[in-house]
Amino acid sequence: MQKQTWLKYLNIILGIAFIGAAGAIFTLKSGIVSGSVVVEIYEICGILLIIGILGHLTLNWTWVKKVYFSSKSKD
Repeated sequence: MQKQTWLKYLNIILGIAFIGAAGAIFTLKSGIVSGSVVVEIYEICGILLIIGILGHLTLNWTWVKKVYFSSKSKD
């Protein structure tokens, strides 16, 4: 599978994980629901976010090196 295809799927997973974590914390803090199930959803989404971010950085490492680790002066 090509890098761009991987990034498309990874971005979808990152978006779903972010919405899931935000929704879980919102429902928990607002008192709509309470319980360990929401906390479990929040933890799973958080783990998916961490794995997704690491994967995203890995797939885009060439760009990261070029932009942030270049030795050229920007003045």
